[in-house]
Amino acid sequence: MQNRFEAEADNIEEPWGIDRHVFLTRRFRLRSDGFVINKYFRYAFQLSFTQGDQDFATTGIPNLVRDAMVFYKPNNYLELGFGLTKLPGNRQRVISSGEQQFADRSILNSLLNVDRDHGIFIRLKNDEIATPVRVHFAWTNGTGRNYDEKSGGSALTGKFEWLPLGNFKFKGDYYDGDFVGETKPKLSFSTAYSYNSNAIRTGGQTGKPLYTPSDISTFFLDMLFKYQGFAVFTEFALRDAENPVTSNLADGNIRFINKGNATTIQLSYQTRKHHELAFRWARFTPHKDIETQTAELNDFTLAFTKYVRFHRVKVQADITFRNANSPISTVKAQDYWLYRFQIEMGI
Repeated sequence: MQNRFEAEADNIEEPWGIDRHVFLTRRFRLRSDGFVINKYFRYAFQLSFTQGDQDFATTGIPNLVRDAMVFYKPNNYLELGFGLTKLPGNRQRVISSGEQQFADRSILNSLLNVDRDHGIFIRLKNDEIATPVRVHFAWTNGTGRNYDEKSGGSALTGKFEWLPLGNFKFKGDYYDGDFVGETKPKLSFSTAYSYNSNAIRTGGQTGKPLYTPSDISTFFLDMLFKYQGFAVFTEFALRDAENPVTSNLADGNIRFINKGNATTIQLSYQTRKHHELAFRWARFTPHKDIETQTAELNDFTLAFTKYVRFHRVKVQADITFRNANSPISTVKAQDYWLYRFQIEMGI
């Protein structure tokens, strides 16, 4: 459960002059996993109960199911999955929303991630060697979670991970911040690529329906480093699309794909008493094909987190300054301040 207060100020010269504010439950989820018959056949599911967490704005239905997976894991090196879950895309998306060091993910993730999908998932890994490697592959619908319309296309997603300095403690490459205080430097590199043929939504697996289907390709590259309470994370994403701008000739409405690139850099330090200070810079640069539809965005965020019980119980506060630039006068580009305070409770 994530209970949050958000406020925005449009006048950048008077950042404390609040123009809008809201109290909300950002996320409220139930999840479980286990096995049937024997330990080789496993299941996992996750449900969401808040409107902002159900993709309601784009699908028009209460989308409760986030994960619904069955797995076959015959050994420590191979896992086969069938159902609905996260695609093996950018690291920030794969890391759970409950294990982030900021109140929410960056604009790289919100604009360019490949999210969840239905299909077949394969994971190969060898964590027993000095430099562990992992390979992920997914063949999915390409339309996102619980989106039943048949598109005639599909999505292929692959990911490769390499940990040149060995495994992180307690799977630390999949939660934000150095909570355990790595006694030796730990480093992880990963790259991923997703190709969505005949995509029918603006974000491939997310967003509103396009007026004309388009092929979408997305490339990700990231690096994570942790040592003695310090953590450095950087991520790059590049999206290309065959027909990024689509229109409805009947009413003149336009829906577009976020073609372009984005970068995120996060720096943090966590004390032994689990107080953490973190800074993030994130940037989205639109391709010239969509520069009449959206602006270049730069977010600068400073965050403080007090971890009470790992990431399960924590108090977070952050402040973001957004700078929006556009050379096209018809694009609305608004600078503003964003303030967030959040308490997370989990089990």
